[in-house]
Amino acid sequence: LQHEDQYVRNQACAALGRIGDPKAVNAIIPLLADTSHHCRNNAVEALGRLKAKRVLPQIQEAWENSDEREHYRYAEAFVALEEPALAIEACKLSLTSPDRSIRGMAAQTLRFVQDKQAAVRLIMRHFPTEMEREIQAWEERKIDDKQVVERLGWALAKQTGEKLTSDPEVWHTWWLAHHEEYGVAEYSPPKNFEELLKRYRAPRIPPEPDRPPYTTRLELVEGEADPTKRWSDAVHARSARMIAAHPH
Repeated sequence: LQHEDQYVRNQACAALGRIGDPKAVNAIIPLLADTSHHCRNNAVEALGRLKAKRVLPQIQEAWENSDEREHYRYAEAFVALEEPALAIEACKLSLTSPDRSIRGMAAQTLRFVQDKQAAVRLIMRHFPTEMEREIQAWEERKIDDKQVVERLGWALAKQTGEKLTSDPEVWHTWWLAHHEEYGVAEYSPPKNFEELLKRYRAPRIPPEPDRPPYTTRLELVEGEADPTKRWSDAVHARSARMIAAHPH
């Protein structure tokens, strides 16, 4: 754990978490302030695996000083330590990240938070924002990735026990009927929800490529650089020439 190579520290910390010996807790704590982001993440995960509630104040202090890439790891640890209020707060922070992979991990963690009411309220408050982000990513950069929205849906189904689909309109309709059961006295859907839903469901046609497919590969085959031919045609043509040149 004190090795100068961060890879060694990282793997040692991960191994101690998997071994599950509580005696390792005190040795892992210093890695919460390690210079390596990966070591810090593995330290948090290991302490969660070890159910190290006795060092919860140290874990909280490290979380307060962590960067946005690490919040979802703390959320996972707080779930393991059965601290749902802290897990919810860490998920909230992760869901504001510009990195959709971090938001996706936070959405996944919400499936297991032990406070069903708080988890459902957070999901329903956040999912229109995530739909907007997904639409914007497609319109600006042609990134078609509904991972975060879908994971929020999985978390909602897991927490409620309802057979909800991956369609946000179904969640919206369900929430209109059940929001009071989750401590929300009044619910007003976003004013632009219908338009948002329409844009979210719109067919997403990939942009046309700048050049015909297979052109790059075809150029590697001498005499078969015609971009209208498929790569397989070029390979077959080359094989035929080789066979003709070496019949035996």
